[in-house]
Amino acid sequence: MRWHWRDAVQMLNAENEDEGIVALALALKCLPRSNRRHAYHGGIAPKIFSNEDTPSSGILVLEKPHSSREKTDKPFNWMRPTAKQVGDDICIQCFPGEDHVEHYAALLAAHLRITQGADRARDVFYRPVPDGETIRTLREDTNLLRVPQTDIVVTGLVHRLGDLTGNARFEGGNEEEFGWVLKQFGDQKVLFLGCRFSFWGSISGDLVRVLAQHTGARRVLYFGKLGTTQPHLQPNRWLASGSTSTILGREVKWQNVLEPSLRGPDIPIIFGKHETLPSVLFETKNWLSRSTSFGHQFVDPEVGCMALAAVQSGIEFGYIHAISDNVASKYDEDLSNERQKGVLKGRANLYAIVNRVLHAHLDSL
Repeated sequence: MRWHWRDAVQMLNAENEDEGIVALALALKCLPRSNRRHAYHGGIAPKIFSNEDTPSSGILVLEKPHSSREKTDKPFNWMRPTAKQVGDDICIQCFPGEDHVEHYAALLAAHLRITQGADRARDVFYRPVPDGETIRTLREDTNLLRVPQTDIVVTGLVHRLGDLTGNARFEGGNEEEFGWVLKQFGDQKVLFLGCRFSFWGSISGDLVRVLAQHTGARRVLYFGKLGTTQPHLQPNRWLASGSTSTILGREVKWQNVLEPSLRGPDIPIIFGKHETLPSVLFETKNWLSRSTSFGHQFVDPEVGCMALAAVQSGIEFGYIHAISDNVASKYDEDLSNERQKGVLKGRANLYAIVNRVLHAHLDSL
């Protein structure tokens, strides 16, 4: 059964607030300083529900495409939800994805709980994304169907794969949702696909479904970042991969096509079980205890969604991620200081290894 975001709010309002420490800290970390002022003002977001359907002075989190007027200091993953005040309500528009909308509802509720108290946090609510809306939006409201036919798709932090792309210019336009570089490795066409909005959680699974159907790709490789539940693993020193993920209590298994290339010498790789959560706000102490009791070593919102979509689409899947945060132990490096020199140096070393591993994998096909 899905954990509704209101459960997280109730947890944060509990008398014993120790359980909420992790969630409260993440709420502050995940709302960037540059965006805190804009969480309630600015942006263009049409209201899609009538005032009669919304509570007075409420905050409505809904699904709609992003504004292009966002931070542009990185080539991908920079489009963020915008907001507009309509009467007594504030409407937050998110790219339509069930987990994405739920995550922002939980994020705003936690932020309001911290800054304005429990009563204000209860004003946040969201409407579930209609079935099929994510796929419809990907197909009709983005430039995804303009990507060329390919054999393999590599997605995620593709702008860090300069050794593979030859630092080529990404096609598709600088302000469009997707950008891509098509390369040839032997007789295989490989599409390096970047996304300018966050394909958070369930969106990533629908992205794989559309790619499998539209491009004819038979393999999807995902390169990104995740958290670990293992206290001894220092962030930005290790890579993670595996062949199982638990999503909504269901274990998804697949053949990890990257594993042979990852078992080479001098590769700081940890293979382990993964858990997929809709929001980092659900990474609480109770969750951590349960997750580790099931042997889960990694957590993020996408891996399980993408793997399940790949299995259902009859294509291959593999992921290689940098361990960027430790949810079980406090380290100097975490998600709140990603631009410090030590973090950047550690990740640069990992990115170089990923370039080497993926190059070897693609050359072997």
